[in-house]
This record gives sequence, C-alpha cells and structure tokens, in this order.
Amino acid sequence: MVICASGLVGKKLSVKLVELGYRVIAYRSRSSGQHAMDHEAGTIDKKSLEGAFTVIHLAGESIAQSWTEDAKAHIMASRKGNTLLLYRTLASLARKPQVFISMPGINRYGLHRNGLLTEASNCVVDGFLS
Repeated sequence: MVICASGLVGKKLSVKLVELGYRVIAYRSRSSGQHAMDHEAGTIDKKSLEGAFTVIHLAGESIAQSWTEDAKAHIMASRKGNTLLLYRTLASLARKPQVFISMPGINRYGLHRNGLLTEASNCVVDGFLS
C-alpha cells in the first residue's frame, strides 16, 4: 500500500490503514526524505512503488490558504503535476499496482449521498474547487 499522506485526509487514512494491518508508505510532496515526490522536479521514489498492490493518490497543494490567482494556479499545477508524475511512474513499473485510487481534489459534483456519479453525470458544480 502506498499513499500520499502528508495532508489532512492522508494522515487520518494512513493511521486507519495501519490499524487495519496494512503496510503504508507515506510519500511527501516536495520532500527531500526517503519517499519523496516532486512534480516540479519530475522526481519520485520509484523503488518503493514497485510491487505495491494499491496506490492511493491524495497529493496536492493545500487549499487552506488565500486564493490569490498565483495560489490557485499553484494548487491546480500541483494536482495535475503530481497525478501525471505518478501515472507515468506507475506505467513504467514492471510490477504495476492492481488498484489505483486518485483523489487530488474534491467537490467536482457537489454533495450527493446516493447513486453513482461519473464524468458524464449532469450534476457538475461550478467554482474553483470543482
């Protein structure tokens, strides 16, 4: 199990997964640590991804900041860049993960508690978060 786990959701999910007995490798964005991922530099710790059964991708610049135009551009670039870097890296592995979950953003469809929503659903909301 590999997870981008330095944010609010990732930290809590990591704790729960460890409690359930899973091995969690926490990647950190723009970190110089052992499990680093930096979309701007195009670098990622590829070795620990090899053979992972599941990859959960939650990485992106925090939205808990003033939403200046520069900040919004950086938030979007971090989500797109991290997702693309991870996708390309996973595609290059000899032993690819069986499961890949990616949620680098929220609020695409607003709040819905029932039913399956897809990119084709007719309930997409407007605004920066979506």
